[in-house]
Amino acid sequence: MRLSHLRGMGVSRQVDTPAQLPAGVTGPKFPEALSIHYRGRMWPRTACRQRLDWMLGVNAVVIPLGSADPRGPRNSPHDVRSRKIESMNRVGRNDPCPCGSGRKWKKCCGAPTPTVIGSEAVAEKGALFGSGTAIRLLKSFERAAEPRSYRIMPTAEFSALTGLAERNQVYWSEILFRAHFGACTGMLRLNEWLNGSERAQADGNVLMLAAGIRGFLEACADTWAGFSDVAPTLADCHTVVRRAINGELSEEMALAPELESMLIHFSYARKLSPGEGPALHSATTARDCVSVLSESVPDVVNVYHALCDYTHPAAPSLFRFAGESTHPDTLTFDPTAGSRKLAEIVVLSEHVGKVALVLGVGPLVTTLKVLNAFGFAPAATPWADGLDLGFSDVWRDLNRRLSSEAGPNTASEEQRQKIMADLNAQYLPFGSSKRRKNR
Repeated sequence: MRLSHLRGMGVSRQVDTPAQLPAGVTGPKFPEALSIHYRGRMWPRTACRQRLDWMLGVNAVVIPLGSADPRGPRNSPHDVRSRKIESMNRVGRNDPCPCGSGRKWKKCCGAPTPTVIGSEAVAEKGALFGSGTAIRLLKSFERAAEPRSYRIMPTAEFSALTGLAERNQVYWSEILFRAHFGACTGMLRLNEWLNGSERAQADGNVLMLAAGIRGFLEACADTWAGFSDVAPTLADCHTVVRRAINGELSEEMALAPELESMLIHFSYARKLSPGEGPALHSATTARDCVSVLSESVPDVVNVYHALCDYTHPAAPSLFRFAGESTHPDTLTFDPTAGSRKLAEIVVLSEHVGKVALVLGVGPLVTTLKVLNAFGFAPAATPWADGLDLGFSDVWRDLNRRLSSEAGPNTASEEQRQKIMADLNAQYLPFGSSKRRKNR
């Protein structure tokens, strides 16, 4: 249908004109990611080139990624290979809960989920995926979260700094800023998807429930891929971080380009047009993103595809209103089919959602706890100080690393060259086939 035909139905020709806001109401603030007109302002290409030129030209010690995974960290922010936590692979009902609470899976994050429709189910039973430790952490963080502002120094201004102590102080402060911003926004994103899904369940809205759980799985996968190595890396190099943020690291420049790239990718990655930004800002496809959970949650891709079928303009979104007597030669319409379909979606996604929840929340909470260990107020979270994670094997390992006086492992010359070559590729304009020479 042509636009001229639509005008008679009240559709304006000026479809690209921004909506007028009521008097006294301002538009969204940075990063304004919902509008394509502002995407280029998130981090201009010239700033990316300046950053790359500086990092490739500076003589510095390079600190590689640390990991809680015995197989080591992933190679780059774009590596979406599956990561496995053995205790999360096909968790048994009587196995210890992978959240580390010390309780059995069936009594903690794997507790049965109510399928009752109505606000009572949400108000009394608590959560779509049970009421385990990860759920309680999300809910309590939402209540305690406070606004925060961070300043990222422009590269030109940073390059004008002459003292190594000042450069290290700014560089590592910004690493902590990015980690704090990513962890806080990641927690609230997970909680908002979960709240929306619970509301849809309470309202009996099948399509919104499917869309909400789909978004929730994507957010869990994005968090696991982007943050699973952040807390271990910061804990491993805590001696460097402490000296740097106190302005005491003056003998050499210390860089963590893989960690920095991972944090930048987590916050800025989105769908790009060719040349719109660096490859580092290019998001993976939703399917590839979710697949990072597949080794710990084998059925996640199949469940994700089923949820997508409900949210796309496809048959399941229509047959959600089909009656039970529908067959190949008979179509039946049943506007009251909601409770049956709602229960099907909850059962379909229950196990996958509970394990994905632990994978999504765990790295963010441990990152906030590690950040608090540095005593750096601009990146501290009082809420995290009140958490006792002594039951968690992951946190006990991180606490051990934070207590060690040994310095971080530094990259060999061969490793350094590889890290810088990967960095070079990530800062190329998205869609470019050329590689810049590593100086």
